[in-house]
This record gives sequence, structure tokens and C-alpha cells, in this order.
Amino acid sequence: MTRSLWLNPVAAICAAIGLVAGAVVGLLMPISTTYHATAQIAMIPGTNLTTADASGFWDVLTQGQIPRTAAAIYSDPRWVASAASAAGVDPAELSLTAGALPETTMVSITADAPTAHAAEAAVADLLAKAGPEVTAVLAPFQVRVVSPPNGASAVTTSRKQLMLAGALGGLMLGAIAGIGVRWLRSRRDQT
Repeated sequence: MTRSLWLNPVAAICAAIGLVAGAVVGLLMPISTTYHATAQIAMIPGTNLTTADASGFWDVLTQGQIPRTAAAIYSDPRWVASAASAAGVDPAELSLTAGALPETTMVSITADAPTAHAAEAAVADLLAKAGPEVTAVLAPFQVRVVSPPNGASAVTTSRKQLMLAGALGGLMLGAIAGIGVRWLRSRRDQT
């Protein structure tokens, strides 16, 4: 009985040590800043259609398949190398995403990069390189840029977030270590 009472505090002590160690690691981690640039494009029926024909094409557009297909083309990984080159960054430092906006004919295109200029340049390059293919694949629909990638927003990981994440991770690892110590002691006592 005295051993089982002694083992419970060991698990708590391991968890407390893990909590403190994790918070210290979070405190020492570098703060990172990522910049996001976004452009919005709209898929529209071709301008050479009659009013009656355009009405039918709008019906097709509002079902959402055309914007989803456009988003899939824009988010294809083959555009990353060109966008990274235009942005002046390593492809590993760049993230390109595209998604159809629900209930619209629009697609949102976003680049995450280490600088504001790089994020904006990457989106601009993606629009220039992938836009013609989107138009060719989805003809007679056309791509119209609704909002170009003007201005990038910064997202910074705060010191508090890093410390909290480190503390929670350390707490979990410490608790697991304490449970492991308890389990090993119980196994040893059984033999």
C-alpha cells in the first residue's frame, strides 16, 4: 500500500517537470511570421454568348462544379516552382492554396510566404500561369480577377502560444513518463 501511495506523487512530479520543461522550450523557440496574400477570381460565362445562352451557363456555374474545378487547377502543385521563382523564395517556404467559395462562382487563391512581397508575387504568378489553363479547360467560361493580390497580411505566432503549446506537450510527456514509471514498478513488484 505504501508503494502505491508513493507512485502517485511520482507521476505528478514527472508531469510537473514536463510542464515546466515544455514551457521553457516554448519560451526559447523562435517566433515565426508568415505573410498571406489572397486574390479572388470569378468564373463567368464567355462574353460572346447570347443572353439566352448565358442564362443557361449561369445555371451551370451556380451548381459549383466549375469553381471547384478551377480551384483544383489553381491548387495543383506544379505551379509552386514557378511561383517560388517569381517570389524569390525556396519552394519549401511557399504554400499555395485555392478553394471555391460556397454559394458563389468565385475562387479564393492564397499564398503563404516568408515576406509580404513574396506572397503577393507568388499569387500574381499563379494567376498569370494557371489562368490561361483554367480558361482553356473550362471554356466557354472565363476567369475574371475580382480582387488582385494587393497587400499581404502577417500572421505571427506569439510567445504565449509557443509557451502554452510547449507546456501542454511537456505536461503530456511528463504524465506519460510518470505512468511508465508506475507501470515498470508494478511489473517489477509482480516478479
